[in-house]
Amino acid sequence: MKRKEHAVIVGGGLGGLAAAITLQANGWQTTILEKNFHVGGKLHQVTLANNYEFDFGPNTITMPHVFRSVIEGANCNPEDYFQFQKLESHTKNVFHDNSYFYFSSNKERMKEELLRLDPYAADHFDDYLWEVKSLYELSEKHFFSSDILFLEGLFIVAISKSHDKCETTDNNG
Repeated sequence: MKRKEHAVIVGGGLGGLAAAITLQANGWQTTILEKNFHVGGKLHQVTLANNYEFDFGPNTITMPHVFRSVIEGANCNPEDYFQFQKLESHTKNVFHDNSYFYFSSNKERMKEELLRLDPYAADHFDDYLWEVKSLYELSEKHFFSSDILFLEGLFIVAISKSHDKCETTDNNG
């Protein structure tokens, strides 16, 4: 029987989980080392005794297709594991002077929120969106679609070189 390749992933955040899923789908055995009592990294919620709830980390998923592609890459159906729900108003930021700002997926609502706090930003919001779209398209073309096999090859070479430099010890004597 052929021995499976084994990868140790440091950190069970979204990137570590995605790496484990991708590697396992390609025949690797994986071990995730996580310092916290939960996986998901900053993607978690804390409820205090007084029922106040706090979301940490990426509570707004701006690229759900990335999550879906990881699961689909493992020949599984993302709908079996999670569903996304688009929210128009999704984050309320409260400032020291008790002013607030709601983030929204609705462009006109965002302009209204900006107008209340920063009319200049409201006037230039379309320019901002154009710039963000341009940056996203460049990232999509040159970064997000990188050949994973190329990256995997670099990873294997790096691990092999580091393994050659490490001294293996036997804890049994």
